[in-house]
Amino acid sequence: MYQDLDDKDQNAIHVFCWNEEGRVAACLRVFMKDEVAGVAQIGRVVTLEHGKGLGGILLHKAVEIARDHYRANKIYLEAQQYAIGYYGKEGFIVTSEPFLEDGIPHVQMELELDRVTRIRKMEAIYDRVKAENEKAQQNVENIQKDLVSLKAYYTSSLWKEDFAADEEGQLPADLKRGVLSEDGIYNLIEE
Repeated sequence: MYQDLDDKDQNAIHVFCWNEEGRVAACLRVFMKDEVAGVAQIGRVVTLEHGKGLGGILLHKAVEIARDHYRANKIYLEAQQYAIGYYGKEGFIVTSEPFLEDGIPHVQMELELDRVTRIRKMEAIYDRVKAENEKAQQNVENIQKDLVSLKAYYTSSLWKEDFAADEEGQLPADLKRGVLSEDGIYNLIEE
């Protein structure tokens, strides 16, 4: 366990889950990070028995405590990067770039408890993803058109003539030769 280096333990609500032997199997703490802004924080999430859903049960309980006991508008936590999906299942979203804590990659995550704020934030994310998806679709269409052009060139007599001219040394030495490679187009299509 961790020492109370940040002096938050005595003001936090600690949530524990015991196993059949009466030993702690999972725990976490919830406290107010910023009372004026209404931000609660979940921390020190530890699960000793994996694959039993204990962490999810405790996390759900911690959200209830932040909402019902502390009357928080938002919950903040710092998650190890591999656990983003775990917290995402409860509705937390990543709000920072990765950073190292004790040599382990972490991210800041938040959960908006106010419904209107949460919906607005999710709408902004939805709009951003939708716009990026549309750009990606347009890029795919452009790439497909370009691949058709490359394939037409590669299967034409023009490519054969250009290839022969290169083999005979008729082309400049500094000319790129990606399209003159016999396998170039096929490798590109496979990628």
